[in-house]
Amino acid sequence: MILSRTRKVFLLLSIIIISSISLSNSSPVNSKSFHQEIYFKNTPYELNVYRIKGRQPGKTMLIIGGIHGEPGGYLSADHYVDMKLEKGSLIVVPRANFYTIIKDTRGARGDMNRKFTSDKPSKDYYSQIVEILKNLMAESDILLNLHEGTGFYRDEYASERKNPNRFGQSIIADVDIYYQKDSSKSVNLKEIVEEVIESVNKKIENKEYYFHFNNHNTFSPDTKHPEQRGSATFYALSNFGIPAFGIESSSDIKDIEIKVRHQIWIINEFLRIFDIVPEIPGLYLEYPELEFIILAVNNANPIMIPNKETLYIRKNDEVEISHIEANYKRGLSADILGHGSENDFGTRLKIQEPTKIIIKKDKFTCGEIDIQFAKAIYYKEVIKEVSGFSHLVIDINGSIEVVDAGGFIDVAKGEIIRIIDSVPPIKDKPDYRLNFYGFVPKDKAKRKDDTNCYINTARDLITRFSRNGEGEIFEIRLSSQGNIITAFPIRLISPKLNYILIRSKNNSYRVKDGETISFTRGDQIIIEKAQTNIRNDRGIKVNFKGFVGAGDGEDRNKQIGLNRTLLKRYSINNLGRVYPVTVSINGRVFGRVFVSIG
Repeated sequence: MILSRTRKVFLLLSIIIISSISLSNSSPVNSKSFHQEIYFKNTPYELNVYRIKGRQPGKTMLIIGGIHGEPGGYLSADHYVDMKLEKGSLIVVPRANFYTIIKDTRGARGDMNRKFTSDKPSKDYYSQIVEILKNLMAESDILLNLHEGTGFYRDEYASERKNPNRFGQSIIADVDIYYQKDSSKSVNLKEIVEEVIESVNKKIENKEYYFHFNNHNTFSPDTKHPEQRGSATFYALSNFGIPAFGIESSSDIKDIEIKVRHQIWIINEFLRIFDIVPEIPGLYLEYPELEFIILAVNNANPIMIPNKETLYIRKNDEVEISHIEANYKRGLSADILGHGSENDFGTRLKIQEPTKIIIKKDKFTCGEIDIQFAKAIYYKEVIKEVSGFSHLVIDINGSIEVVDAGGFIDVAKGEIIRIIDSVPPIKDKPDYRLNFYGFVPKDKAKRKDDTNCYINTARDLITRFSRNGEGEIFEIRLSSQGNIITAFPIRLISPKLNYILIRSKNNSYRVKDGETISFTRGDQIIIEKAQTNIRNDRGIKVNFKGFVGAGDGEDRNKQIGLNRTLLKRYSINNLGRVYPVTVSINGRVFGRVFVSIG
C-alpha cells in the first residue's frame, strides 16, 4: 500500500523545494504548454509521455520513472506532469515500464534498463519503448532516471546494508567528467551532483539518509558495473553528450512519503542548476480508491458501476470498460480476471464465467467489482445513490470522460460531444433533464433532453447562448421542472496541429504547422501521423493536395510519389513545386504543412 488504510488521509504537503517556488498545485495547465502522447494505448505496456513547455525558452529536462517498477520513481515523476513552467521544458515519462509496475516485479520481461544499446531493436514492447525513450533523449539537455536502490551507498564498507555495492540514497553517474569524442566540450557530472547533494542533504534530518555521489566509471574497462553500459544514462551520455543521472532513493526506507520527498528535492535542485523555472511543484499522496467504472455490455449504452458492487449479465455477454473514476488520473488499469490480459481497459471481452474486475493504481489494488450471471434478465445495472449530482459523463470524440461539478473541460472545436448521464444517473428520474445550452436537436419535439445526441461543436452550437455570448464557454445544464440544479461548463478551444510525421526512405521528419519540408522530385514519402490536440483520431483527415488516393481525402500511411502523377492544379500557384498537406476535423481544416519538390 502507498499509505496505511487506517490512516487514509488526504495529504497535500507543503514542501520547501526551492524558496522561490509556489506550492499550490490547483491551477489548470495551459493547454498550449501541455501535450500528451500515448503509445500502446489500453495495453499492459501503455506508455504516456507528457511535454510541458515554459513561457520562456530554455533547456529541456527528460524525467523517466518506473523502468524497474519502483514506486518512489514513478510517484515522484507524477508530480511534474501537471506542472507549469516559467522557463524551459520538461518531458516526463512517469511509467516507462507499466507492465512491470502492475505486475509488481523489477523486470517482468527482463531488465528494460539493460536494453539501451546500439543493437537493432526487436519488435517486442520493451524494445519499442526503449526506442521511443532514445528519441526523447535526442530532444533533451539533461536526463534524470528515477529509481530505488537497496541499502545505502557508501564509499567504503560500513555494514552489509551500507557499502559500495549498494545503490540506495545515491546519485549515479557514469564518469566524473565526460569529454565529447572530439574533446571540444566536457561535462563535469561530479561537480553538478555534488552541488545538488550539498543542498538536499541540508534538508534531510536523518543523517543516515544523506545522499552520496556514486561514480560507476562505466567507460573504464575496469568498471565494477559493466552491465550499466546498457542503461539509459550511459546511452544518453555517450550518444547525445547530455548529462544523465540515476537518482536512487533507498528501498530500505519504508515510508513512501520520505522517498518521494527526497526525489522531489533532488529533481528541483537539477531544475535550478539548469535554469528550468517551475511554477507548481507539490506532494500529493492519498490512498488510491476507486469511485466507479463505466462499461458497456454487448456494445449498448455505457453504464456506471460503483466500487464493490455487482454487475449482472448473461454468460457470453461482451463487456468493455471505457472509464475508471478514482482519486488518481494516471497509472490506472483494469483486469477482468481470467479474461484478456493484465490490462483489459478498452478491450471488448466475452465473459464465460463469473469473475471480478480488479482496478489497480500502479501495483496497488484500489477497487473491485463482481461479475455474476443471471438467467432471467439481460443485465442489471447497480448504481449506488449518492448525495448531490457530482459528475457528468460525456463522450468526447469517442473518449469517455467524467467532468466534476464546477470543473471546466476543454473541447476542441469540431470534436463531437455526446451526453451520457450524470452521477447519480437521471434515467429513473422523469422530472430531470440534461441539456447542452445552445444546442437544438433536429427532433426536439420528440426528446425530453439532449442525452445521446451527437453534437458537432463546430457547427451545431448557437453562439448567443454561450457565456458572455462569445462562443467560448457553453454549459451542460442539469435541471428539474425548469430549475437549474447544476451546470457543467464546456470551454471550446481551437483545434491545433502540433506536427505531421513524414517518412522518406531513410529518415523521418516532424514538420510543424505552417512549416515547409523539401524533397527531391521522384522521392517516395509516407505521412505517418498527425499530432493534434484532438481526442482520439475520430473525424481527422490528413490530405496531400494533388495526390490521388482512395478518394476519401485520407492520405496517411500511403506511398506518395513526388512525381508527375501529382495534380499540378492543387499546388501553390499551380506551379507543381509546393503542395499543401492539410489536416481537418469533420471537414474543417485547422492546420497545414507544405511539401516542396526540388
